[in-house]
Amino acid sequence: MKNFWTAVVVGLWTIFAGLPSLAESRIALVVGNGDYPNLGMLNNPPNDARLMARTLRSLGFEVIERINVNQKGMKRAIKAFGNRLEAGGKDAVGLFY
Repeated sequence: MKNFWTAVVVGLWTIFAGLPSLAESRIALVVGNGDYPNLGMLNNPPNDARLMARTLRSLGFEVIERINVNQKGMKRAIKAFGNRLEAGGKDAVGLFY
């Protein structure tokens, strides 16, 4: 599974790093929930989200990063993401991971 995520990160880097800025703003919402009351703690989702957030920041994205967020926190993050996309105008790029 690690090789898969490495390929995803390298692919994103290849796509975005070599291109000039295509939009006024790049906004990403990255969520990594791995703490489930009835299942215990899953390490991979938060770790994957942190890696993705770091990678996207290095590619010029403004990142809203949430780890182990509850439903209320998720709704707030989605609203903030939508507001930032709207404020970015018609050329803004949004990515939800």
